[in-house]
Amino acid sequence: MKNRKVLVVIGSVVLAAILLVIWVSMSLAQNRVAVVNQSQQAIPMITVTVGSDVYPLGTIEDNTAKTVIFAPIAGGVFAVDGFLEDGTVVAGQVGSTTTDMRGVVVNIVVGSDGALTYKQ
Repeated sequence: MKNRKVLVVIGSVVLAAILLVIWVSMSLAQNRVAVVNQSQQAIPMITVTVGSDVYPLGTIEDNTAKTVIFAPIAGGVFAVDGFLEDGTVVAGQVGSTTTDMRGVVVNIVVGSDGALTYKQ
């Protein structure tokens, strides 16, 4: 009886470890786009569109970033649409996606004049 309990505990620990490895592997394989605010003011509203998928990010305070997971689309671009606290428009298309993207982190930096810089 005692050996059976030990086997059940060991089996549970092994199963939990396998599930953890799968979860970590899947997390690392996800693509992320981060909008980094270096504009010296808040961004009250901003969205990122990849292909036909729209990702609203809401408010981003100065010197912070918000990140979303995106699905890669062949020939897709990152379209950004929003505005700075003073009303300056933040909009444009930067970078592109391919279907073979795995575990990519894309940074779109918003500058003080609303200009966008793409970094991968």
